[in-house]
Amino acid sequence: MNLIRYFLIFNIIISIFACNNKPNTCDINKLDLIKSDKVLKLKDVFADFEILSLDTNGGGAFQNINKLVFHDDRYYIMDKTGKRQILVFDSLGVYQCSIGNPGKGKGEYINIEDFTIDEQNNRIVILAYPSTVYTYSLNGKFLFSKKIDENTMLWDIINTEEGFICSTNHMTYTEGEHAYLLYFFDKDFKMQSKQINVLPVQVALPPFVSNSLFKTSANSYFYFDSYTARAYKINNSTLGGVYELQLDNPIPVNLFADINGFMDKQMDYDFFMNAINIENQLLAFYKEGKQIRGFKSKFDNSLVETFRYDDWVPQLMYQNNGIIYSTINNKFIETNKHIFDTLQLMKVTDDYQDKILKFRCVLN
Repeated sequence: MNLIRYFLIFNIIISIFACNNKPNTCDINKLDLIKSDKVLKLKDVFADFEILSLDTNGGGAFQNINKLVFHDDRYYIMDKTGKRQILVFDSLGVYQCSIGNPGKGKGEYINIEDFTIDEQNNRIVILAYPSTVYTYSLNGKFLFSKKIDENTMLWDIINTEEGFICSTNHMTYTEGEHAYLLYFFDKDFKMQSKQINVLPVQVALPPFVSNSLFKTSANSYFYFDSYTARAYKINNSTLGGVYELQLDNPIPVNLFADINGFMDKQMDYDFFMNAINIENQLLAFYKEGKQIRGFKSKFDNSLVETFRYDDWVPQLMYQNNGIIYSTINNKFIETNKHIFDTLQLMKVTDDYQDKILKFRCVLN
C-alpha cells in the first residue's frame, strides 16, 4: 500500500496506574501483541460513512487539512503549509472566518505548528515557530502573543483544565537541562514542569499522527510517542502511566535521525501507522513487514489481541462523541463509491478541496 510510505511508528494507551509525581519515575507497563488469525476489511471495522463538502467561498480555500477540531458546532481546520491559518466552518461546512496571520509584523508568525482551543477562556491558541503562542478569540480577534520557552523547540500543544501541555517530539536537545519530551504550562503560559527524558538522537522525522496530544476524558490526556512505541497517560500535569507496545521487530532509534535511511529500510521493521482513542479504548493499526495489523483495547491487561487488516486505512485525525473524523478527496470518492450511499454521493461538490469524512468504529 502507498499509505505505508507515509506512516511512521505510532502507539498507544489507556488504563489507570499510579506514578510518582517526579519526572520520569513511572513504571513501564509492557503490553504484548497477540496475533489472531482473523482478517478484517474496512466494513468490519468502520461504518456510517458521511462526507462533508466544505463551502470555501469568501476566502475559505485551503491547501491541506493538517488538523481538525469540532467545537461548539464549528469545524476548526489547520492548513499548515498553504494558508498557514486556522479556517473556521459551521456544522454544514460553510466558511465563517480565518484565524491567525502569517507574516513578519506585530502579531504575525512565520510558520504555524499546532493549535488548541482553550475552552476555559474561550480562545484559540496557535503554537508557532519558535516556541511562541498567539492567542485569539473564537471569532479570530488577535489578543496577544508570548514566547513560552527561550531554549527548546515545541511542536505540539493541547489545552487542559489547568493550563497547557506542549511536546518537543524528540526533535530538539538530546541531553542537558532542556532535553525533555513534555513541557507543562499554566493558563498564563508560565512553565510549571518538564517531564520525560528524550531519546539520545535528534529525530528528523515528524510523527505521522494528527494529534500526538489529545484528551480522553475529563482531566485525562495522552501523549503518543511515535518513536518509542510508548503512550503516556497524563492527569492534568502529572504522569499517570506509561504503556509500551511490544512490537516483534521495532525500528532502531537511530533511523529516526536519518530520513533516507528510514525510507530505505522501513519495510524491514514494524511501526504504528494510526491510532485514536474511542470511548476509553485504543483503536490502532501497525505495519508488520508487508502486512497491516490492528486492535481495539482498553489496555486492562498485558495481552492485546490483534487482527490482520487487509483494506484501506483511513487517517484517524480526531474523535468526538464516538465520531471519527478524517479527510478524503474526490479521486478517492470516485474509486470507492461502494463505501457511500447514493445520497452521500449526490452532495459531493466537484472541486479540488479535500472533504471531511465522518464515520464510526463498529468493533467491540
